[in-house]
Amino acid sequence: MVPPSISVKVSPAAGKTTNVFTFDLSRSESNSSRGDRLFTRWDWNGDGVWDTPLTRLEKYEHRYYVPGTWHTLVEMVNLDGGSDTASMVMQVERGYSHPNVSLIIKPVLGHIFTSFLLDASGTRDDEDSLDQLKFRWDFEGDGTWDTGLTDSIRIHHVYPVVGFYKPRVEVGDPSGLYSGANASLNVNLNDPRLLASFRCIPDSVTYRTPIQMDASASVDMDNPEKSLLYRWDWNNDWIWDTEWLREPVTINSFPEDVFAFVRLQVKSYRGLTNDTVMKIRLYHKNQPPRANFKVSTFTGNTKTNFRFDCWWCRDQESSPTEMLYRWDYDGDGVWDTEPVHDVITYHQYANPGVYKATLLLTDPPGDTDTCSITIHISNGTNLTGICEDSHGLNYEYYGTVLIGDQWWFSKNVCFGDTALWYRSPVTNNWPAYFEYGHLYTVGQLGGCCPPGWRPPTRQDWEKLFANYPEEKLYEALMPGGESDFGATLGGKGNGTFPTSAVYSGKDAYGYYWSVSHPTATTLTHWMVSFDSRNNSVTWGFNASGNLLQALRCVKDD
Repeated sequence: MVPPSISVKVSPAAGKTTNVFTFDLSRSESNSSRGDRLFTRWDWNGDGVWDTPLTRLEKYEHRYYVPGTWHTLVEMVNLDGGSDTASMVMQVERGYSHPNVSLIIKPVLGHIFTSFLLDASGTRDDEDSLDQLKFRWDFEGDGTWDTGLTDSIRIHHVYPVVGFYKPRVEVGDPSGLYSGANASLNVNLNDPRLLASFRCIPDSVTYRTPIQMDASASVDMDNPEKSLLYRWDWNNDWIWDTEWLREPVTINSFPEDVFAFVRLQVKSYRGLTNDTVMKIRLYHKNQPPRANFKVSTFTGNTKTNFRFDCWWCRDQESSPTEMLYRWDYDGDGVWDTEPVHDVITYHQYANPGVYKATLLLTDPPGDTDTCSITIHISNGTNLTGICEDSHGLNYEYYGTVLIGDQWWFSKNVCFGDTALWYRSPVTNNWPAYFEYGHLYTVGQLGGCCPPGWRPPTRQDWEKLFANYPEEKLYEALMPGGESDFGATLGGKGNGTFPTSAVYSGKDAYGYYWSVSHPTATTLTHWMVSFDSRNNSVTWGFNASGNLLQALRCVKDD
């Protein structure tokens, strides 16, 4: 077995701790009939411990950070397994390098009262520790040092004048070598802690009509007791149409029936400002209303009290309390009530069946709209109720049903704004948003149920299923079934973000989370699936973490 022939060219042959040495093995010979490939490894300081693995690199670079005489060793192996070593003596003298300066500013954008942190703690020097270095600061970057050489690696500074600044730090080491670094920051008068907010009164704006613009909700969040000044730009052209006003409410009329972009700017007692822009639709004629209502549950029995909520009706000129509501609860074409202003109403059904609850909405000028929701009344006898959920952005009302010794929601949870895929009030599809509920990732389940309720575990679902024979489970849990559970076929989403997920299975399948998951598997949480095509309910650990699925809440009786 013939060993390889090692040829090493070192450049430079001797040097300092600041030099990077190049070791060139390209002229070495493998002396193997099996090929020219060679494998080498290095012991840079000759301590008998290899500092690199065997590689096919022909050139290596190394820097000796400590002066002295170093006995560097290289081992070379060819494809036959033959090996040889070569050593070289490296004479390295002490060298001195400039500090490697790092400057980070936090924040990079602030106002004239912001205390900016200038942080050079990331600075490094090859020969000296951080506490041996000296720092001096030029806060404005104007070439004039504002401090002498100090030990301060971090320093705070307030800039009282608006502008762009490039502060500089210069760092010196004990050998007298210096380096510097700059960073940029922007100082303005904008204070994000000033909340600029306004509304129109009325909120439906008609052109050439005096409108009250109310900015009284604006506040200095750090000094809420302090008053503000207000000024207005009615068409967002950055030409202010009012002087600074002490009162938050003013009157304006808009000359055209188009969209107006109105800018409000507020100023604090310290002279700082913030602004906001609102897009306002200006109407010149009455628009028909949009009839939409929510119902506390879509399934129940003859003892269930259904809550019908018309606060979700919309009209561009009128508020919900100004409109009239008329009901045909059973969808037989005969109105069961006279037109009334009651936005909330309750109704019980006397007999089991499937009913089409229909709302006729009338705005003050007499324009109308209708919408309907299907209600399933079972022959079941389970106790039912209504849960008022106030812990989200809006009040939600959920039908509840006592099954065995557990109370369950009889409607999918609608907490948070995630079900964007079928949410479209313009096309009058808003009721579908509440019928199917939201779809959630498994990571969102924790805060969705109201106080006293919880996302179900595997054991909760299994206890629910135990109340009904397996062959009748699907029928019992679907709308109109004797349980009054009212499972919804809302499908699922594939993806972790609602706006980019791909949705499928709506009206064919219903997928529900549990918070139970196995201890060691590629699958995630235990889930339940309702299959309308096979009239079946399945369950198990087969839910990917990148899914959006429905949620029901449960609590013990």
